[in-house]
Amino acid sequence: MSAFLNLTKKLQKLGFSDWVLTRLKHEISNIQFEDGKNLFLNKLAEELANDNPSEAILSSRYIFVLGASGSGKTTLSAKFAARIAQESKNRVVALGQLGAHKDLHMDSLKSYSRLINVPNINMNTDNAIKKLINLEQKVVVDVSLDGNKTLDTIKSLKERVGARNVLTVMILPAGSSKHYIKGQVGNYGGLKPLVACTKTDENVISPEEFSSIADHNLSIGYLTGTKSILNSISFVDKSFLAQYLKESIVTFNQ
Repeated sequence: MSAFLNLTKKLQKLGFSDWVLTRLKHEISNIQFEDGKNLFLNKLAEELANDNPSEAILSSRYIFVLGASGSGKTTLSAKFAARIAQESKNRVVALGQLGAHKDLHMDSLKSYSRLINVPNINMNTDNAIKKLINLEQKVVVDVSLDGNKTLDTIKSLKERVGARNVLTVMILPAGSSKHYIKGQVGNYGGLKPLVACTKTDENVISPEEFSSIADHNLSIGYLTGTKSILNSISFVDKSFLAQYLKESIVTFNQ
């Protein structure tokens, strides 16, 4: 068996998809396993990592955090707001929730707003655009709408304020299946969101997950656990992500 086929077989066994392996096959042709594996993971990290996820948060006027219930949306929204508040050293950020009238249960978000000392905004589909445009602060929005309503609201806002002022972040909890990821991409992929992987203190992100994210041409910007609000986000660059990939390989190869 050639070195390339041997390496490909081992990477497939770990969970990397055929599509990703085919896409990056020129990186690993005719190379022994260890060197080929490292080259492959470095290249995959380069393709997956966002150029500057920290700047994306700090420079955007409106940040929408999207994902399923229980995925860590509210906590991550608070973490983003805390990061902006820390960097600006003043109250230039608000924390809000966007949902249908019956779904706006804000207790957790209000608690986080008090913790980091920022305003709290409650929005629904009828008043979201007006409230957002009238805010003086940047705003991080925990979204609790279904996919179509989310797309319509964000599209309308982009038309009013310009797409460069709006950032969308889609949450994928560590340990998600490729089918779960496909469903979330079906809901929010049209917005070309940055990916935030949450619950990384509970699960290791698997090769299957990384492959699925790459298969959908998404970029990973943030890794975070479930605990502290302050100083608890890893802003992903290609070096950080390459190291995480190598460490996850060790875990899944045990």
